Amino acid sequence: MLDKLKQLGDLAKMRSQAQQIKKQLESVRLTVQHKNVVVEITGDQKIQRLEVDGVERDDIRHAVNDALSQVQQEAAKKMQGLMGM
Repeated sequence: MLDKLKQLGDLAKMRSQAQQIKKQLESVRLTVQHKNVVVEITGDQKIQRLEVDGVERDDIRHAVNDALSQVQQEAAKKMQGLMGM
């Protein structure tokens, strides 16, 4: 019984740490320019701004963010499988 309570406490601690890391990553911003393309991205891998020839391209930004989200979900599933969860 005590082992189960300890495991729940450890799980809550890990969840709290993960939320803190996520918050820190969200605050990291990087802007990269390559020729006529400008990309602003956060540390949690979300594109905030995408410009091509000085024109913001929200359609491309949304598509890339959607693709990143889907691949991250697939990677998480595979990691869970490897960890036996």
